[in-house]
Amino acid sequence: TIHVVGEGNEPEPLPIDPRRFFTGADCCLRVTTRGLVQGYRDDGHQWILLLADGPQRFTASVPKELLDGSPQSLVDTEVRLVGVAVTHFNTRGEFLAPRLHIVWRDDISVEYPASGAAFDAALVPLAAIGHYRPLGGGRIRARGIVTFSDPGQFLYAQDGSTGVRVQTEAIDRFTIGDRVEVAGFVEIRGRFAALIEATVRRIAPGQPPEPLAIAPDTILRINADASRTGQMAEPGDYQGCLVTFPAEVVNLQRSGMGGVVLLAAGATSLTAVAKPDVFAQLQSIEPGSSVQATGIIQFAAAEDDDRLQMARPFVVGRLELLVRSAGDIVITRAPS
Repeated sequence: TIHVVGEGNEPEPLPIDPRRFFTGADCCLRVTTRGLVQGYRDDGHQWILLLADGPQRFTASVPKELLDGSPQSLVDTEVRLVGVAVTHFNTRGEFLAPRLHIVWRDDISVEYPASGAAFDAALVPLAAIGHYRPLGGGRIRARGIVTFSDPGQFLYAQDGSTGVRVQTEAIDRFTIGDRVEVAGFVEIRGRFAALIEATVRRIAPGQPPEPLAIAPDTILRINADASRTGQMAEPGDYQGCLVTFPAEVVNLQRSGMGGVVLLAAGATSLTAVAKPDVFAQLQSIEPGSSVQATGIIQFAAAEDDDRLQMARPFVVGRLELLVRSAGDIVITRAPS
């Protein structure tokens, strides 16, 4: 039961201490902080702002009546926020992430406006999206050819021997081969730069690109040599690239996300991951079949303590092939 016993002023907001805020220690306190708005979601009666403070990410919930229309105008701006800190926990009671509950219209103020519309952002070569930038943080723009598209989820864009995963809410259907321009925010995922909260537009249609013919053994050797010498992989590392190579089918396994085809290519074993509808068409392939495998190469880091990994040169632990359709696994010789 709540009884009003008087009126007073709200407590002055405390400037956040990242050591407290990002570990949940500021829960229920009125705090103030700054953040770069990278995107937003509609959560019914409120907007959820997706923000970054350097490498740290958090959210802010804003009642819709506090904003005039969509918060799209806030994307790529640096804002000052005042709100009540809350924390999200899992069912084990472990802290997951902080959030700010915004109460008043004046609790959001723009400190640094966006540099312009999404496609006014600085144009960066696809191979350099994760390189050092003096100002960092803000939205960037890049161009490439679509090699994989899952509308409303993500796509892969490629330029030469560089492939980048682009996470986007856009439900537009992009055709493999389309030349696109993407504008989004850089995030390191699995120790590789990706673009998140991206806006995508088609520059021109095109023919499906020819996959790069390269053996998994060669991909691993190129990356191992680059890690050992402290150099960038040449001509590229092939992460996120459309490749093709001969292999032998070892086994097929159904999974919750579809299924996987276990492949052996030279001295390398890898998994080809397929969605349910694609895997249903691949199930008739018998183990022992020789195939020409095509798809998007994805790296996984070698299993190790994450803190040690960050202090050591990156080592590719295993390869995974993202299959686009049943036509990406072509039988060249049936088993005896």
